[in-house]
Amino acid sequence: MVSMKTFAVKEYKNFVKAVATNPIDYKRLANLGKHDEDFEAQEPLTVGWDASGVVEQVGDETSLFQVGDEVMFAGDFFRAGAFAEYVLVDDRIVAKKPSKSSWSEAAAIPLTSLTAWEALVDQLKIPEDPEKNKGKTILITGGAGGVASSAVQIAKKVLGLTVIATGSRVETVKYVKELGADHVINHRFPSMSAQVRSELDIENVDYIMHSVDLTPELFTEFVDLVKPFGGIVSVWPSATVDLMQLFWKSINFSAVLMFTRPTLKNDAAQRQHDILERVAELTDAGVLVSREKTTFKLTLDNLRKALELQASGKAVGKITLAFEGVQAWSCRRS
Repeated sequence: MVSMKTFAVKEYKNFVKAVATNPIDYKRLANLGKHDEDFEAQEPLTVGWDASGVVEQVGDETSLFQVGDEVMFAGDFFRAGAFAEYVLVDDRIVAKKPSKSSWSEAAAIPLTSLTAWEALVDQLKIPEDPEKNKGKTILITGGAGGVASSAVQIAKKVLGLTVIATGSRVETVKYVKELGADHVINHRFPSMSAQVRSELDIENVDYIMHSVDLTPELFTEFVDLVKPFGGIVSVWPSATVDLMQLFWKSINFSAVLMFTRPTLKNDAAQRQHDILERVAELTDAGVLVSREKTTFKLTLDNLRKALELQASGKAVGKITLAFEGVQAWSCRRS
């Protein structure tokens, strides 16, 4: 970990252009005081990981960006602080922001897009060639959430899969269909697999991406629904499960955490730069769209409102907050 004291920091006013909220923000604040030995001393703690802004300063080892570049990033779990005017970030986990996106739209992209891409491509090993995915189906739970709504777009528009998403309200069903979902089922009904089979006439799916808390009951249901040699990936694998259920169908089960690569502090982290650059290209091409749905001016009161909405489970798409004025970042390897 590199101390802030090792950097010569000039006096600036506003630096970050816009930020986006994520569940990790309120979860980290809820656990303030626990496991703090993993973090640099911060009093008070400033959370926030997703952001967009302008590079103001670069370190000696920085090779991917120059001063003045407009960028976006999702940050390192052990170096929070995007909900501020100034933040340090490793250039290998940063990308140029889509040129056609606003600052708020760009801030809504990184963390969820990285999580979705790593889940689908890196963990489930889904080929990036749509021709190889013809006839294959994926179930994505919590379809209107930040990660899931990104996964719906990537799975459908980039990977060419048939996408079944879940939604429980009129607005969420409409939203995930607009993003490209072929089918929408209700995750509040007792059995998602029964809906897939009875309503969609699909006996089994090739993949499942579960974007909320996993339970033993859901795990058993997912194993039943996935085809032999298929895959299940969980964003929050919080349950104790019987892995022997996977055995007879040779199902791959994995977890995804987009903060893993940034913590490695080596060239493996640059995979995130590459993914985000690809996502930016697809966004500028109109293949992917930002899931920014609710935007506030970045004030303390509005940050509270945004985090409360994020924690409510009722948010559709991404929540962003924007600074006003001229803003910039410093970009440095750690």
